[in-house]
Amino acid sequence: MLIAIIIFLILGIILTIIEIVIVPGSTVAGVGALIMFALGIYFSYSTYGTQIGNYVLAGTILFLIIAIVFALRANTWKKFMLNTNVDGVANTIETDIKIGDTGITVARLNPMGKVLVNNEYYEAKTINEMIDPDTEIIVVKITGNTLIVKSLNK
Repeated sequence: MLIAIIIFLILGIILTIIEIVIVPGSTVAGVGALIMFALGIYFSYSTYGTQIGNYVLAGTILFLIIAIVFALRANTWKKFMLNTNVDGVANTIETDIKIGDTGITVARLNPMGKVLVNNEYYEAKTINEMIDPDTEIIVVKITGNTLIVKSLNK
């Protein structure tokens, strides 16, 4: 029975480490760890009596406190994080498109879609309307990498 108690406690430790390091917040490993610890503690009380059961319980509680303190330290997660900076930017419209240019929709704008303006394709957005494909549009605003358009037929 001693081997079973040790196996339960080791499995509880492994599942706790998995919960803290590999899949934090999944709770599956955490619940499994609690079940393994509970079984180890229960069998230690029932097989070896109160004194040994108290030692196993105290050791388990001490391990869990150390694991929680380790998980909550600020530098713990820096070891597992990527230390790279993303310096890319979204494409911005830097062509000679001006407000008032006309084009045609390539796909339905509902409210976003593709348009063809000055023989180039752009992401476009409409304001309070849906525009069907192959409809003539006019550029009313340029925001970042999106054209704001409206239908010429209205």
